[in-house]
Amino acid sequence: MKVGIISDTHGYHNELKLSPVDILFHTGDFTSSDHIELNKKETLEFLNWFSEQDAKYKIFIAGNHEFYLEELSKRKEIFSFMKENYPGLIYLENSSVKIEGFNIYGSPYCPVYSDHAFTEHEYYLEDIFKNIEDETNILITHTPAFGTLDLTAQSWRIGSEALKKRIESLKALDYHFHGHAHYSYGVKDNGFYVAVNASNSGNKLNEPIIIDIWFPHNGEKWITFTFQLTWYGVILLLFFLL
Repeated sequence: MKVGIISDTHGYHNELKLSPVDILFHTGDFTSSDHIELNKKETLEFLNWFSEQDAKYKIFIAGNHEFYLEELSKRKEIFSFMKENYPGLIYLENSSVKIEGFNIYGSPYCPVYSDHAFTEHEYYLEDIFKNIEDETNILITHTPAFGTLDLTAQSWRIGSEALKKRIESLKALDYHFHGHAHYSYGVKDNGFYVAVNASNSGNKLNEPIIIDIWFPHNGEKWITFTFQLTWYGVILLLFFLL
């Protein structure tokens, strides 16, 4: 299955060249203004654009710049807003969805960063991230985990210690998609899972990251696939023997 990951577009989404994919992820920071009305305008423009992209599933979370979505979240209106206005999009906020056998969990929260949206101190992030479901195969957050693709231009690490701790206990995890650290764009194999920092902002407008993902870590599809291959093998063997 082909997936595309973008992040930290900050209003420049129209400049991206996106090819058709099965799932398109945006891991937050599609706005830039800290003025609530301008931020609302930017949010609606992005959601309209995101809705038009060529993908079977379009999944996104907020980032530390999404002040309008944070306001809706505080009023407990965010999910009804999405359902009524953008039923073709999947918004995750400390919530999950299962697609094509993959358990996908998303959270917008980051370590405290100035007076920004969806930020908390690490102590509170532990409580937030402990709710990431154990069976998660694909994790999307705005923040990186501390120590993984989380360097700033000044070589400061801005990833979350609480998220790192929780990820280490996620035995079914295959992929972690995030952004936030603009100058750590790229893909890193962490052994038992693959981390992707898809930040499109940086020294230049980075390309969307497109990867092929395989069967979930829990093995359900792999078992089915292996079983089917075995039967094909038996049939072919009988054909040649007879």
